[in-house]
Amino acid sequence: MHFSSALTICAFICKEKECTVSYDCPNPREVCVGQLCRKNLPCNKDNDCFFYAAADIANGSPHPKCYKVLEEYIVPIGYGICVVSEKVGQVGAVQRLSGSDTDHLDFHHPLLPHK
Repeated sequence: MHFSSALTICAFICKEKECTVSYDCPNPREVCVGQLCRKNLPCNKDNDCFFYAAADIANGSPHPKCYKVLEEYIVPIGYGICVVSEKVGQVGAVQRLSGSDTDHLDFHHPLLPHK
């Protein structure tokens, strides 16, 4: 593949999608921040829990959930404390809530491998 062709393809594929709310983002693991869809945005201080927004926004909830990568599973989890509120249509759309540095994982989640 010619170098300029690769750049053109990347410019098309790699471009972040513009959004107003997280539900506008094509990937359910993206959240709308500063009117751009962002993937793998950490929601705790250990950077092992990431925002998972579309399902909540679609149901009218203002609090995106988080997911955590465990072994080869990507598990959507409602963390309770590890959430944000979304300011619809404003730059800097994500606001951390107090206590959001704590993540709570439901170890009985049906997608988790039980030991």
